Amino acid sequence: MIADLLSCVMSLVQEAAPGSALDLYGGSASSPCRSRGRHVRWPSWRVTQSPRVFAGQTPAAAELTNIRVIQADAGEWLSSTIAKPASGIDLVLLDPPRAGAGKALMELIPGIGATSVIYVSCDPQTLARDLAALCGHGYSIDFVEGLDLFPQTYHFETVVRLRRG
Repeated sequence: MIADLLSCVMSLVQEAAPGSALDLYGGSASSPCRSRGRHVRWPSWRVTQSPRVFAGQTPAAAELTNIRVIQADAGEWLSSTIAKPASGIDLVLLDPPRAGAGKALMELIPGIGATSVIYVSCDPQTLARDLAALCGHGYSIDFVEGLDLFPQTYHFETVVRLRRG
């Protein structure tokens, strides 16, 4: 089942063909930011509170190249970084915890200038709240997929792609 989630996200990442990507939260669905050959084809930044984000390994131990891992709170890091020019980021990938990314962080994402945002959520209420913030800044939803990864429970994952422009 997790393979379905990863396949869905990977397909959207490949369609975006980013020049560079920003992975906020380093969630499980964000592993498409690395490629089969362990070399990411585009410069990527992964912001996570956990330094061990690649199947229990640091990027160096996993021999991943072209990925810069920043150990920080995603919202705090983005608010301190957004003051600097954030050009060149084409794709933002979010897989936050159940509480969602929050309105404050979502209000910062448009300042990055990314043309695509892929958001993976396990909670429809926080997803709706977070997407409303982006849709007010020129992004529109062009893809939604619900995945029942936990059959016979009320839990499901939702993958949403938003595009700007």
